[in-house]
Amino acid sequence: MTRAALAACAAALLAAGAPAAAAAEEELASQVGDELQVAAGRPAPNEPRARYLGDTLTGSFDLGHDLSLDLSLGLLGQQAQEPVPRQAFGTRGGLVGDLQAGLAWQADEHWLLGGALDYSPPSVLESDTSVGLTTATGTTGTADALLSSRTSSGGVHLSAAWSSAGDSDLEWAWDLDAAATGYRSDQRIVALRTATGVPVTARELETYCRAHTCSPQLLGLLADRPASIGQAEIGAGVTATAWADTDLGLAGARYGYQGDPLAAGFFTLASAGRAATSFGTGMALEPLLWSVTPSVAHRFGPVSVRLWLQHGEYVDAQGRSDLLGVKVIWRATRRWRLWAGAIAQTDRDAQGAPSTFDQLAAGASCGF
Repeated sequence: MTRAALAACAAALLAAGAPAAAAAEEELASQVGDELQVAAGRPAPNEPRARYLGDTLTGSFDLGHDLSLDLSLGLLGQQAQEPVPRQAFGTRGGLVGDLQAGLAWQADEHWLLGGALDYSPPSVLESDTSVGLTTATGTTGTADALLSSRTSSGGVHLSAAWSSAGDSDLEWAWDLDAAATGYRSDQRIVALRTATGVPVTARELETYCRAHTCSPQLLGLLADRPASIGQAEIGAGVTATAWADTDLGLAGARYGYQGDPLAAGFFTLASAGRAATSFGTGMALEPLLWSVTPSVAHRFGPVSVRLWLQHGEYVDAQGRSDLLGVKVIWRATRRWRLWAGAIAQTDRDAQGAPSTFDQLAAGASCGF
């Protein structure tokens, strides 16, 4: 469920195919690209989700001696939404920024090594979600909560990639990467109302949680204190290129955490737009425990099409995530590449209740 700029570049290379990517590197030393994303999801039970508009500007610049500087600036805007039926507050607007900077070294014709740093400054997102509560009169029911999340993050990413760099009917490439990200998140319930608009107190919510099983996220919010969470990731992938035009890939990732990743509150609010601004991985409902991603890509002359599936399991049996993605890349000229893609994501929480999250993206890059 987090990658730096080099990982985004590696994913783009796998989508286009190793032989084609190597040829492009020979022709164009540097390139600048921009990617626009639109994402929306239906709120899951007791989970806030919103509509987002994101833009990611990337640049790879030749420093000589087979060394390049990779930069990425991502901005994700949460769209303000009026309350839907049975909601009291709706979703407030917010903006999340993420800056990634790294170095990539082409050690020889087979090896590419890299490292990158990531930083997302403090930003505030506010969203509506439903909670159960027991009122002062002893009645059990539901209410709407307005959540405020002030979060910042920073991380480091290391990667190594190897390719056979040949032109036979079967070529191989693999990559290995490791990342560590720290989140500082202060999530609080700033307002509570019933469906009829009657204000309620946090004490009434606490009364409910003493008599019922409340989610770890809700208990984290009731703690009313900032949380620091560390996330570590180890990922690996292999790609077989057959007859120069077809790529078959398999990638996987395993995640570990320092501290309780659910203690910060809702992970969707904490991670939105941070170290995940590149299209392709969806938006995690909860902290991931592991994920696996098979993929297939084929090149039709200047056009390549990539399809992939991703299955992930969330920590502490909090549910699972499945997504289907497609991306089409058109090499319009020697310098210009255009692409468009879509993701359909379905999550199921610990109780098996489904929610959907869909994402569209389009972008362009220019080499020089």
